[in-house]
Amino acid sequence: MSSEQIASVRLAVTTSLIEGDAGSAFHLIQSLLEQGIPFDVVLFDVVAVAFSDFGRRWQEGDYRIGDEHAATGTVESLLALLAGSFDLPDGGEPVVLAAAQGDHHSLPVRLASAHLLSLGYRVRYLGSNMEASDLGAYLLEDPPKALILSCAIPTLLPGAKESIRAAHRARVPVLSGGSGFGPNGIWAYAVGADAWVASPREIDGVLRSWEPDIETAEQLALPEPPEVAVIERHRHDILAAAIATLDNPDRRLPDELSLLLHAVEAALLVDDPSLLSDFTTWQSRVLSSRGFAEQTPAELRRALSVRLRELAPAAADLLNRNPFEPPPTIPL
Repeated sequence: MSSEQIASVRLAVTTSLIEGDAGSAFHLIQSLLEQGIPFDVVLFDVVAVAFSDFGRRWQEGDYRIGDEHAATGTVESLLALLAGSFDLPDGGEPVVLAAAQGDHHSLPVRLASAHLLSLGYRVRYLGSNMEASDLGAYLLEDPPKALILSCAIPTLLPGAKESIRAAHRARVPVLSGGSGFGPNGIWAYAVGADAWVASPREIDGVLRSWEPDIETAEQLALPEPPEVAVIERHRHDILAAAIATLDNPDRRLPDELSLLLHAVEAALLVDDPSLLSDFTTWQSRVLSSRGFAEQTPAELRRALSVRLRELAPAAADLLNRNPFEPPPTIPL
């Protein structure tokens, strides 16, 4: 099948997502498999790309929140159907897949689970947002070859670090993946991961060749700055003070402020201000597409720093670096 034909099927799958029609999407995928298209191509070049395109257009304001939830539910059903077509092999290498603590994005983990099932691994899929303590207890009871841990966005890195610590306490190495670990996985090792992959297609190769060293991975992890614990203890107070300073705040802005505070924590955790500046650029684009132009990212930063200045000055300084935007061009 040509790339043009695959693109045509991908468009049809996207239409099924928009309409919430998992059955139609499944039959489209089945037709590709019956024509001999490899399973990984179906997963990553059709289903994953279709949903990624949908997500991009949602961020740009082309779809509503309800549309995004309907599409997500449809893809969840589709991936469950596809994964269910494989038997769990008795002799396969055992692996556990989960999203990081606090991460509600289950689709990356479902995609990777279906892919590894197709390769003969004995997969245990734990889904999204599993508390690190519960994850650790589960891994300790029946340790797998590895924990495959997904982190979708950088604001969730503190939760990812807790998940990795829990796995290491159970003597289970962690193979990380997802854009939350930064460009080329630059923050994966800062939070203690044993390895990082850019794509689920790389997982099998790493698992077959790696020799993880949990102690070394923990030593390479950056120490947690005291400001992170302070922010966690006073999160409610910090957010309440920020909301009180805004004029006519929209109902969504508390969530945006909370996301921004998570970004501050994550930037402190990996000692990288670029994480926060990249996040504010993204947040500005989303706010603008959703019609929240009255409260600019700069105003949100100032509001959030009200209590941060008293409780965690280093966090307030990071938040109010001037400017986050690129410096102006100086004429020669």
